[in-house]
Amino acid sequence: MAERDVAQEFRSAVEAGDLDAALALFDPEIRFFSPVKWRPFEGIDAVSALFRVLLRTFENFRYTGQFAGRAQEGDGGAETESHILQFRCAVGGKQVEGMDLLQLGENGLVSTFTVLLRPASAQQAVSEAVYRGLLADGVLPAEGRRTVPKTDFDSAYTEEWAPWIIGEPQPAVVRLERDGWITGAVLDPGCGTGEHTIHLARLGYDVRGIDFSQPAVDRARANAKAHGVRARIDVADALHLGTEPRYDTVVDSALFHVFGDADRAAYVASLHAACVPGARVHVLALSDTEPGLGPRISDSVLRDAFGEGWELEALEPARYRVTLRDEDADRLGLPPGKTADMAAWLARARRV
Repeated sequence: MAERDVAQEFRSAVEAGDLDAALALFDPEIRFFSPVKWRPFEGIDAVSALFRVLLRTFENFRYTGQFAGRAQEGDGGAETESHILQFRCAVGGKQVEGMDLLQLGENGLVSTFTVLLRPASAQQAVSEAVYRGLLADGVLPAEGRRTVPKTDFDSAYTEEWAPWIIGEPQPAVVRLERDGWITGAVLDPGCGTGEHTIHLARLGYDVRGIDFSQPAVDRARANAKAHGVRARIDVADALHLGTEPRYDTVVDSALFHVFGDADRAAYVASLHAACVPGARVHVLALSDTEPGLGPRISDSVLRDAFGEGWELEALEPARYRVTLRDEDADRLGLPPGKTADMAAWLARARRV
């Protein structure tokens, strides 16, 4: 009886677009190491969902070579039968080449699967395409459809894991001030740990920071004290800012995008009531144009929100800086514990 050639069977299945045949060659406990994720996808269910997306994502996929031998499995594992399949394809118009490393377990099935890609720029294109595919298939939850609950924010501040805390103002907000877009009485809604309120107060602005999370306000006040800055920072609800127009400028850094549809409308109405005619609202919100963290929105959400009673003067791509937690870094294929700049929108709306 001829020995089974698992690598050739897998190659034939992939080239024929036969997902079921390819998955039948995987061990139930397979580990898949991706070039865009630090930790592996584990188990046949997770890997099956990924492969469904990959078969759709890689255009004009073809294997161009094949090698066999033995190699160590994982870090410190035993040597095992291993096969390398070279391939070429395109992703989003980018030409990509790479290698699939298939390592077989004792049962003769693929127990470890590793993918290597080049050029480095292809990794981002693949990451974005795969993310969109997993989202479309319902493997990843759609984000941003409901308001993020207050308990999530309280936990983020008390447990000190908030990715938006970078220890300094957002570069985009610093540029707004430098370019002269911040004037008069200023509101910093959803101020968090107070970096923007402190920055503007230090520069002499009449600024008030608010947040509905008491732990956030406690940390912001401690921050201001540590920096030797006198700053007004209060617990308040951005959905209920009152009916007395008082603010000339609003600097919203990553608050707008946490609201679901109903609360978003209430928030914009609250801003309108609290702003004087001619006031400008600057919104820095996470964008859905690429993989990122937390709730992300399209530009149409901003256009729709600032309609009647507003003039949307500007809406352009920007970046929002975050600190990457382990799980976020894994998903995005970036090193944990470092800062990274996520896709964002920067909008400017004038209250009429």
